[in-house]
Amino acid sequence: FCIRCETSNSQLISDLLDEKLESPTWQVRLRALYAIESLIKHKNEIVTKFFFENSENIEKLNSLITKAEEAKYTEQLRGIEGAAQAVFYDGFRLLLKDTHSFEKRTRKPPKDSVNSLLSFGYTLLFHNVYSFIVINNLEPHVGFFHKNIRNNPSLATDIMEEFRTPVIDSLVLYLFNSNIMSKDDFDVNNTDGACLLNAEGRKKFLKHFEDKMSSKINDSETNMRIDYRRHINKQAEKMVYAVLNKHAYSAFRISY
Repeated sequence: FCIRCETSNSQLISDLLDEKLESPTWQVRLRALYAIESLIKHKNEIVTKFFFENSENIEKLNSLITKAEEAKYTEQLRGIEGAAQAVFYDGFRLLLKDTHSFEKRTRKPPKDSVNSLLSFGYTLLFHNVYSFIVINNLEPHVGFFHKNIRNNPSLATDIMEEFRTPVIDSLVLYLFNSNIMSKDDFDVNNTDGACLLNAEGRKKFLKHFEDKMSSKINDSETNMRIDYRRHINKQAEKMVYAVLNKHAYSAFRISY
């Protein structure tokens, strides 16, 4: 499970991992349940805060939270996550002052400026999470929720889920609703219809992404204000502790 084990018993870590991966109950408690609960609740908070009239989607998200808490296996939770994503992006569209042709989540390639910015933001966030996983001697390709398909670093994708909405979704809404990003920041490929950031757009978004990552929010456990990168590092440390000590993993939650 660990890349380097200078200070740890590598055989112990291997035995613990084998034991846990064979336990559907542990899969749910350690990774999947907390990840999806965090994902859905973060999305519920942003929809509730910015669009009080979107009651139908809020009810759907609350129902999915209940289903996630009752789920027994990871496959069930994957289905719940997919449903939650669809509901959220439907509500996300309504939060935009100008939809910028955004109707649903599209990628590879993104078909509009909103999807383009979401995809670019998620990519930046993913690489930040990946770095902290490696720093903490975790193996990025051994995850507990996302499948390791086509050599996907599934653990990085797992932990990234906890930060998608508070970091990227909220930032994209702010940039479009504040008219900081505009159609002039994107180019459309006439061959496949891909809508991609141009050089000026990337430069603009990178500045605001760094500002977001450097912004400080409350740590619910210590009540100290720390930036998002420290929060990501803390989640990686929690994962190490959970594996080595048979302890339930607790997902990142914003403390207001």
